[in-house]
Amino acid sequence: GNEQVYAWHRQNMNTADIVNCALAALEKWLDERLEAKQPISEAVELLYSEGRSLAFAGVLVSIGKRHPNAFVDDLKPLLFARELYFHDIKAVRSYLGGGYWPQDGKVINNLRRDWNQLPGRTTHLKDCCCSWLFENPKLQTVLGEVSNAWRQEAEGLSPGSEDRLTALRMAADFDRSLWKEVTMPDGRKG
Repeated sequence: GNEQVYAWHRQNMNTADIVNCALAALEKWLDERLEAKQPISEAVELLYSEGRSLAFAGVLVSIGKRHPNAFVDDLKPLLFARELYFHDIKAVRSYLGGGYWPQDGKVINNLRRDWNQLPGRTTHLKDCCCSWLFENPKLQTVLGEVSNAWRQEAEGLSPGSEDRLTALRMAADFDRSLWKEVTMPDGRKG
């Protein structure tokens, strides 16, 4: 798959409407379960073991952006897949944000607008992770593990290769010791 497949749960990109609807329904169902403090482990494990499409990763990453603590356990393996960050950046950049369709009427168009404005829709996974590195102690630990794994992966790649440099750059992004925290004029930390 590519970034289009990754974003099928958000918009129709060269696929049948039924696929988009099914993926959106899955995302909505997982979101509702997390909002109700119900587990999603069984469903996520089923997707990990039986799913064969990048589209499922897109759904799960979108859920994680709205429910970051899901990345501490159920969705944790996704944070180690560097390719997902690239797909997510492309999907966010190319997202058109569903417009107004007069034939669908006000109710459907309002639902579409609300769906397209969910948190995380316009923020890259990497940017979310960099924020969580400072805001979420549980995810600081997880992102430290991700950084170490990518650094170890880089050691096995050819010196000077683009793949090695990319892995090292990404590992550095999630290494909190390399960041400097500053206080903004309004008192916020940044």
